Amino acid sequence: MLGHRPVVAGGHRPASGSGRVAGVGQDGGMAGAIALAVLLVVVFPIVVALSGAGIAGILGFFLKKEGEAANEGSELIELNR
Repeated sequence: MLGHRPVVAGGHRPASGSGRVAGVGQDGGMAGAIALAVLLVVVFPIVVALSGAGIAGILGFFLKKEGEAANEGSELIELNR
């Protein structure tokens, strides 16, 4: 058939004078998938661990302060120092 242009990835036809036909999966979408995988495997666990450590530090500070205030005058407080 004369004038027939192939359909490429995404259902689009290339421009008539381009001469290039992109193969399936050659539209740059893989870079986004790789970036997302790196984000999930590397960055996300680090953020969760650091935020958990920060929350644990804050919680420990306030619980220690509350425990010392609630048990003021006990000889056991002196033994912990």
